[in-house]
Amino acid sequence: ATRDIITKEIPGISQTMIAKSLAITPMAMISRPVCGIYQQTLIINLPGSSKGCVVRTNVLTSFYMTIFDLCIF
Repeated sequence: ATRDIITKEIPGISQTMIAKSLAITPMAMISRPVCGIYQQTLIINLPGSSKGCVVRTNVLTSFYMTIFDLCIF
């Protein structure tokens, strides 16, 4: 559903989130996050578990300025 509305997919964010999560749990390999931009909004799919959300949010905050720059056209 996310791929239907985003205008620009950013697979590097998804790949980085999975890589960091794999260091914690092998269950990350079945994750299918989609990250992309719709207009000037960054859309990020997070996992259903609260622990997974924390791990992936920490990944995002480590390079949030770069992500922010991607959303500004």
